[in-house]
Amino acid sequence: MKRFLLKSLYFTSVTFSSLLLLNSRTSLARSHNFVLLNRYVVGGSVAEIIAASPDGNTLVFTNAGDSQIGLVDISNPKSPAAVGTLDMPGEPTSVTVTPNGQYAIAAVLDDIDEDAGETLADQQPGVLVFIDLEKREIAAQVSLLGIGPDSIDISPDGSKLAIAIEDEEDTDN
Repeated sequence: MKRFLLKSLYFTSVTFSSLLLLNSRTSLARSHNFVLLNRYVVGGSVAEIIAASPDGNTLVFTNAGDSQIGLVDISNPKSPAAVGTLDMPGEPTSVTVTPNGQYAIAAVLDDIDEDAGETLADQQPGVLVFIDLEKREIAAQVSLLGIGPDSIDISPDGSKLAIAIEDEEDTDN
């Protein structure tokens, strides 16, 4: 069984299914504005939550509508490039990256198969999915307690992972 040490990372914003690459170094004190470097249009559904690798060269984003995690190389922010996508076992709701850049960790909500007659009462607790960023594959999955994992973050020293469990879908809550 693999053990994972966890630490905090960076987040950025997404609008209209595009990743906005912004440069905050351009005299914010004077202009109070970010400089738009480029946009990256996400194929498929919508990019919602983004985390960056510690070196700032890779963005990892959730695509809940397609049940995927996407990866974008921004080593040249003026020319972002798709690195790939990974299918998740449900709807990814949040993602972060370990400080050593080895793993992305996604909080994943269990999908309900309405076509099979499933309802909210059938929903199972979510999972944490550990993604090996070098191999671009799922390294491990850990079941969560509670239904509806939403937000995820890592403590500054990397020893703790905090997950907000909304239990929105839990009809008993």
